[in-house]
Amino acid sequence: MPEAPPVVIIGGGVVGAACAHYLAEAGRRVTILERDRFGAACSHGNCGLLSPSHVLPPAGPGVFAEAMRNLFQKDAPLRVAPRWDPRLWRWLLAFAARCNESAAVEAGRGLGPLLASSRSLYDDLGGTLDCEFEPRGLLIAFREAAAHAGYAKTDALLAERFDLPARRLEGAALREFEPALKPEVAGGWFYEEDAHLRPDALMKSWRAALTDRGVTIREGVSVTGFRVEDGRVRGVQYTSDKGAGEEPASAAVVAAGALTPDFQQALGLYVPVAPGKGYSMTLHLDEHGLDPAAAPRMPLLLPEVRVAVTPHAGGPVRGEDGVRRPAALRLGSIMEFAGYDPSIARRRLALLTRGASRFLNVPAEPPADDHPTGDNRWAGWRPMTPDGVPLIGKVPGGRGQRAENLFVAAGHNMLGLSLAPGTGRLIAELVTGAEPHVDPAPYAPGRFSRG
Repeated sequence: MPEAPPVVIIGGGVVGAACAHYLAEAGRRVTILERDRFGAACSHGNCGLLSPSHVLPPAGPGVFAEAMRNLFQKDAPLRVAPRWDPRLWRWLLAFAARCNESAAVEAGRGLGPLLASSRSLYDDLGGTLDCEFEPRGLLIAFREAAAHAGYAKTDALLAERFDLPARRLEGAALREFEPALKPEVAGGWFYEEDAHLRPDALMKSWRAALTDRGVTIREGVSVTGFRVEDGRVRGVQYTSDKGAGEEPASAAVVAAGALTPDFQQALGLYVPVAPGKGYSMTLHLDEHGLDPAAAPRMPLLLPEVRVAVTPHAGGPVRGEDGVRRPAALRLGSIMEFAGYDPSIARRRLALLTRGASRFLNVPAEPPADDHPTGDNRWAGWRPMTPDGVPLIGKVPGGRGQRAENLFVAAGHNMLGLSLAPGTGRLIAELVTGAEPHVDPAPYAPGRFSRG
């Protein structure tokens, strides 16, 4: 019998890679079509956090009001650029309706199982992929005592509703726990189950592993639509530098991140994914005369300045305590709704360095020049959904042609890395008809079309 066509995955980011991994593990042929480069965009520039503690979505009490206050402030960490964009304002209204505790808890109930699944799967992946996987937890630090004390309400919510308690640290105990923090930092909350890795190393290693398993990866391919016959996708249509073409398909999975709305018409589905522009900056310690032994040993989240800090190693150098000493620190965060603007504004990068310098001994201003590796400044579009929950599953029949083998895996907000393995495994189960390991209902791709 002729070999079945491959499952075609549209998007070569971390979610697409995870889908390919688990589909190949299930015995399916797989082809990835990526319009740019495999492992680029957010899958390259993120902070590498694996955070089951991030179960609460971005839409929380007071967040929308903060965004509106910052509407005309160019240097606000959370900002909506003022412009006429009906699609964005429709998204913002849906987001605003969910900025309350009950909606956040509901979203968390959906995110929790997928976060827990992914974190468990990373224990296996971290042993097989060369990605500097470090299960060292996450420390949320506060400079002001009032802000530190105020986080107790969130900690109680996470502990009571999601069984995610943190360890409270302050004073000498905090300094002993993370000596890199400045003495004026008031306190912190430590989540032991979190971890981190180096995202570019993950994607490089994953690419090699996928290729070894027979997965085909095609770059520079822009998907334009689907050929649907007898209620099934039979081919994925595309253009490349060689012209138009079609990839035969036994099923198709759209995992295009913030670009997934480009496929709304082809999917026949409302895709409420807005590009939330984020920034990251990598500080190479040797260039700034910083002692690796004095750098943070674990990832930090700094809510008062909306900055995340992740230590990235340059090699297997370890101290006497067995802790890998970083060669670089990646600073990331910022949320800017400014459309699909790819520019990198130095003033936005300065928000990262200035914020981090209030907590750590790092430069307050970003470096003037690019690093030779090209990795010291980055901006990209996070795929944000109004409720903070991704779209994962079979595309329901709607405005387009009904196809029983068309799936979507997108809208992972700021948790693409944290949610990728669980998403990939769930997509593989749905494509192959296996029993889902988590309830797929919270991620139903058509849930917004009903509104």
